[in-house]
Amino acid sequence: YSINDPGMASVRGKREVEYNDRFVNELIPRIQSAGWEVKLTRGDYGYISDKHRVEQANIWEADLLLSIHHDVSPKRYLKSEVKDGVTITQSTKSFEGYSMYVSKKNKKYRASLCFAQRLGFRLKPLQRDPAYFHKEHEGLPLIVKEYGIYERNIPLLSDAEIPAVQVKIGVVTDAQDEAWIDDDQYRRDIENAILKTIRVFKQYCSYW
Repeated sequence: YSINDPGMASVRGKREVEYNDRFVNELIPRIQSAGWEVKLTRGDYGYISDKHRVEQANIWEADLLLSIHHDVSPKRYLKSEVKDGVTITQSTKSFEGYSMYVSKKNKKYRASLCFAQRLGFRLKPLQRDPAYFHKEHEGLPLIVKEYGIYERNIPLLSDAEIPAVQVKIGVVTDAQDEAWIDDDQYRRDIENAILKTIRVFKQYCSYW
């Protein structure tokens, strides 16, 4: 997402892009402090397609393409209204949890899955279940149920010539889940899990 394509409004009236940017801007300095170089496929403005993003990552020959997203409930359960001039969107049914996505069409699929599994292992202590509704409502194959890892053949994942994983932090249209996402300590915990996974990635996953 971008300012020109901000995504769905949340229960607080914030757009998906705001949650994505906040998380990424918090995570990047921590990755850099650990000695990794970080390159963004998008700046603050403009729309950049998944095709262009993955082309950039391939040109850079990055060790890992990590896509940070947030989730929304299935469309048929969404209700939008305007309050004080702000559009808010809330789910009429509870949909919670984080999820991860990899593509079997990716040339480095096994390394991608390795990263996702190791990240899932580090998210388990948070005592928060993954989101399982994408299997039921979208028909996405659930590769590793314990960690909420799905197969998703979108260009960002399938066309990458490097390991590529998409992580959805939580559901912004669910009031309870959005509260998790908005909690500073919870975000630090997820950032810690991602950072620890990156640290062991080249040692345990990149040779696949």
